[in-house]
Amino acid sequence: MSFLTELRESARFYHANGANVLAIEPGTKKPFRSWKEWQTARQTFADVREQPWRWAGGIAIVSGISGWRGFDFDQCPSPEVVTPLLAVLGPPAEYPWVVKSGSGRGWHVWVRCADDLSTGLLTLKDRERGVYTAPGQGFDHLELRWAGSYTIAPPSGHPSGGSYQFVGDHPSDAPALISADRIVAAFRAVTNAQQPATPAGFTVRVRGIERRRADRLALLKAAFDLLAFAQEHWPGKVLVEGEEIRIRRQGGLLLKPRTGLWYCFADEIGGDAIDLVGYARYGTAWNRRDKAMFKAALYEAAAFAGVTGIVPEKSGGQRIQIQIAEGSRPIEESESGTSG
Repeated sequence: MSFLTELRESARFYHANGANVLAIEPGTKKPFRSWKEWQTARQTFADVREQPWRWAGGIAIVSGISGWRGFDFDQCPSPEVVTPLLAVLGPPAEYPWVVKSGSGRGWHVWVRCADDLSTGLLTLKDRERGVYTAPGQGFDHLELRWAGSYTIAPPSGHPSGGSYQFVGDHPSDAPALISADRIVAAFRAVTNAQQPATPAGFTVRVRGIERRRADRLALLKAAFDLLAFAQEHWPGKVLVEGEEIRIRRQGGLLLKPRTGLWYCFADEIGGDAIDLVGYARYGTAWNRRDKAMFKAALYEAAAFAGVTGIVPEKSGGQRIQIQIAEGSRPIEESESGTSG
């Protein structure tokens, strides 16, 4: 098959599976034409057919359309770093949407996600809208190309003379559909992503009424990365089973990132993010009803999650006050430490 035929077939295949595609100028990473409208509008097949494939040196896929999202490992010669990302994402075995870049020093992983990505979970790249980035663990950096960007795809040529290639067999259908929660967890599992600080000033009574979405403790738990914390304290092989994650050789440590809960079968103990920190600090002696233990675990959980302004104080009564920000009323936590 000639390169031109392969390029056209690839354009048809990607487009048929929901992607917007761009013809790339030879020896560059630049599209032939303006692609602004295709950042938000779905291409027709005529839009694809009318691009100048005869003179193209490659093809690019636009992120965001039909939920297509791309992970881009940069300055990363070894494919081993892709394995833990896939372990957390949990796609089918022998996942075909893994690409070796034309430079030979990078890797791309394509998925689809229909969810919105909440503001503040990851750090946006400077001067590139819709792209999140963080330093890598053992490689330069990782980008999550979420929307409003494009990524070169097989069988494109690279300016260095190499070509973009699928690591395994050519895919036969669209990338796996993955939740936003799992995408964020996978991104954090292979990077040194900083936990963004949560805005201060939200207060609510935890006990007795339903909490607002802006409740600081709820925001802390939402920002807390169960898997990243567990891997720091209980290293082991990560196994993904549906919505659950298990860490082997740790007595059966089960994590449920979507609900923020966990359980250790060996010690028959579990709970939320604060309980996980308490368990790491005190082992089976952890007692959430102990005020000193609860305060210490709360401090550490807030520090790990990057949440600032949580200052536990004695109330002199039956409650612990957690001061959130200047001039705000305290969140009231029951003496037992139950946060709902």
